[in-house]
Amino acid sequence: MSTNLLTIRGIVLKETPVGEADKFITILGKDYGKVSVSVKGAKRVRNGLTAGTSLFSYSDFYIAETKKRMYLNSAEPIETFYNLRNDLSALAYGSYFLEIVNKLLFENMPSNNILLLLLKSLTAVSKNIIPNKLISSIFELKILEYNGYRPEINECINCRKPSDKNFFITFEGTVCENCLAKGCFHIPLNETLLYTIRYILTAELNRLFTFKVSTKTINSLSSFSRHLIKTQLNLNLKSINFLKEIEEFQ
Repeated sequence: MSTNLLTIRGIVLKETPVGEADKFITILGKDYGKVSVSVKGAKRVRNGLTAGTSLFSYSDFYIAETKKRMYLNSAEPIETFYNLRNDLSALAYGSYFLEIVNKLLFENMPSNNILLLLLKSLTAVSKNIIPNKLISSIFELKILEYNGYRPEINECINCRKPSDKNFFITFEGTVCENCLAKGCFHIPLNETLLYTIRYILTAELNRLFTFKVSTKTINSLSSFSRHLIKTQLNLNLKSINFLKEIEEFQ
């Protein structure tokens, strides 16, 4: 049986127990996309693979690939995001990000932009750089953009009148008062919210996790981005209920 030896740098999206000692891990790897890897003896105390193969772990994975399956030889952790496990709110948001990425991506489809977005988002949450709810909205809008969906934010989607603070934002984009359909999801726009959405959709990723806006703007932005995730991706997310419970107490 021929075997290829691979080195994949990536992050663990999911762990699946197998029997009493083994597990499968789903990795989002740089240049490889999402791959499933068998980890033999992962639950044994002296295995030495726990740190590098746990949920959230960003590691270099050394893998033996056969025609049927990938087997992990060893893993060297780069970042374990340990702080996420000590903060219930951070854990809820981190788990939400992982589940979206895992359910959105297909196997073996390179997604380096999403990998970088995920790492930046987890880093921001673990270091408490800006409010978690704002980090979540940035993550949601950018992953929608990377998935081919970007709302119109410069003009009315119907009459093409240039957008201003008297507009509304719907799941398709900005709409003027005259063109707003009755009963559709919409959030009144103000100058700050419109600028924030435009900034998230146009700025480089390295600049997105540093700015601050008011709690009112964060809540409006979250309502918009969360609605887009629900309507555009149509994913059955187990983590969202836990996240909503956490947000109710914040």
